[in-house]
Amino acid sequence: MRQVLFRIPVLSPLDLGPLGQWPLFGLGILTLAWLAVVIAWFIQRRRAGNWTADDTGSAIFGLVIAGVLFALPSLLPRFAPDLAKAGLPIYGYGVMLFLAILAALAVTTPAAKKAGYPPDTLIDLIVWLVVPGIVGGRIFYLMRYSEQTFAGTSGFSALFAAINLSNGGLVLQGALLGGAAGLAAFCVFRKLDFWKLADLIIPAVFVGIAIGRIGCLLNGCCFGGPCDLPWAIQFPKDSVPYDAYVFKGVIPPDAPASPPLHPTQIYSTIDGLVLAGVLALYRPYRRRDGDVLGLAMVLSGITRFLIEILRQDEVGLLGSAFTGGQWISIALLIGGIAILAWPAGWPRKTQSVTTPA
Repeated sequence: MRQVLFRIPVLSPLDLGPLGQWPLFGLGILTLAWLAVVIAWFIQRRRAGNWTADDTGSAIFGLVIAGVLFALPSLLPRFAPDLAKAGLPIYGYGVMLFLAILAALAVTTPAAKKAGYPPDTLIDLIVWLVVPGIVGGRIFYLMRYSEQTFAGTSGFSALFAAINLSNGGLVLQGALLGGAAGLAAFCVFRKLDFWKLADLIIPAVFVGIAIGRIGCLLNGCCFGGPCDLPWAIQFPKDSVPYDAYVFKGVIPPDAPASPPLHPTQIYSTIDGLVLAGVLALYRPYRRRDGDVLGLAMVLSGITRFLIEILRQDEVGLLGSAFTGGQWISIALLIGGIAILAWPAGWPRKTQSVTTPA
């Protein structure tokens, strides 16, 4: 487990030898490098001659990021002096989330080109998926863990606690529901077929989930119950699983590590890769657009329900032994069956069965 992979110094300059000492932020390396990227992208888009309103928004966003990088050395010491002194933490969970997005994009791009979607469509779609996904995942997290998240907070501190992803993160199923809402809005805005696009991207979504679960392992969340299997893992002192088992009285407060636990994060990674492969293989044989999405909901509902049995980070909801994740899994299973059993006469684009070359 490693929540913080490394820290980026905010106030300490870097020694570049004959080039002298350079700061990273302000008039430093990161700010200048980011500005160079923004300018190069701007020139490329202008030369292409197809500048759009989305490009204007992207250019503004790029300049805003440059301004934040420039102002960081003066703003951070004023509002977060301890953070400025220690440096900006780069969290393992965030890095894995970023890699998951890149991997999903790489997996989807070839199939998208074959289906006739221009590359710009996928780039724009990422924003429509990721932002609502993060919001949905965070809302679900706050709904489940509101007491511990807002304990001892009020006013501005409560607002900061609500958006502070480093202190408890996201609930995957909430992120998927948020992403689905973003996809639906994107399809309405761009006048695209929701079912066709959902079938295209859903295998890549599970590739992203597989990588994202490695971030859960680094963060220490989504942990499993005790086991004596050869691949059981132990988490160090002061980690989330360690504190949970001390609170339960399973281990004493001076224990060196948590008990051996099921690596449920790795189980979820394997599950994501297997489901991604199954869905990618099934896609050419689907009867109609939307069937891949339906199958994904059925399979993920079943596998997530089973993995939840081995997890120990949640309690039963609604007066039952089922966790929140299991209740959502049941809903996904029912919804997926409904999509696959969709009556032929109802409006949904038909897709003839094809055999891959």
